[in-house]
Amino acid sequence: MFILYINQKMIANISSRRIVDHIEMLYNIAICCNMAILYTMTSKNKRVRLTKNLIESLPADPAIYRDSDLIGFAVRVQKTYKTYIVEKKVNGRAVRHTLGIVGQLTLPQARQKASETLALMGQGINPNDQKRQEQKAHEHERELNRQHPTLSDAYNAFLSERALKANTLHDYNKVITKYLADWQDKKLADITRKMVQDKHKSLTENSPAQANMAMRVFRAVYNFAVEHYLDDDENPLLPAISPTKTLTAKKAWNKIKRKKTYINEDKMPDWVKAVVEFENRGQSLETNKDFLLTLILTGFRRSECESIAWSAIDLKYGFIHPAVKPRPLGRGYKAVCKP
Repeated sequence: MFILYINQKMIANISSRRIVDHIEMLYNIAICCNMAILYTMTSKNKRVRLTKNLIESLPADPAIYRDSDLIGFAVRVQKTYKTYIVEKKVNGRAVRHTLGIVGQLTLPQARQKASETLALMGQGINPNDQKRQEQKAHEHERELNRQHPTLSDAYNAFLSERALKANTLHDYNKVITKYLADWQDKKLADITRKMVQDKHKSLTENSPAQANMAMRVFRAVYNFAVEHYLDDDENPLLPAISPTKTLTAKKAWNKIKRKKTYINEDKMPDWVKAVVEFENRGQSLETNKDFLLTLILTGFRRSECESIAWSAIDLKYGFIHPAVKPRPLGRGYKAVCKP
């Protein structure tokens, strides 16, 4: 900026009236110079060397600052944000293309991207047209996926609308990514009854229970997809009957014997004694002891007991109110802590 400077020697040789006149004149010159500098900084024809510090210091006044090193590269300043842009004539028409927002792109990244984009523009390629074509292709692909969803597409949509518990989510993810990994990219409509039969039979060789679980998860996702993917008239895009129906029709589901491991009544005193005497082995094991005793004395399910917070315990009246959903056959329940 222009700096107004007058020394004492200058003042000594000029009368007071002339001093005032000279000061006014110099002041006006300074204002004009400063305005000229500001104008040339924001002028469309003015180029500056864009640096990180310069870009950060640019005022929030709408303007374009063109780079002196890479012709065609610039920073466009808006009131609330700044963007990196490129400008170049393509087939005789002036084209301006946005590269990205300052802060989301670093200056070196923006320069590299600008250099590549300007090279394409030099070959007659309009990046704006290219971007519109890519967006159109992406929308077309999304529409195809909506009309012909893969198992992976349907599973992701299923998860977005289901609040699964952590253990259930873990089991479902395991089924999709491990047991049905080779089906993830297959369209649901292309998964046949024969494929279901073969997959179930193959998984049964390792674990009958896992084979059943895998097919049940697939059935849940498929049935969800039938109602989720509809045409403009709200008709399902998928066959209404899941291919897993073949397992029911052919009675191919594996018969799994439920685990019946439990503590006999005559063994209960020994079990309680062993748990109570399980002490002086660290805080984590003490917590496990309390957990086991709470289970046996209240009848809570494991998930219910694991989720108990101190706010659910009423020490005054001796009650525990589990912060979980009521059981299917009960409207609510609590445990009595006092004898």
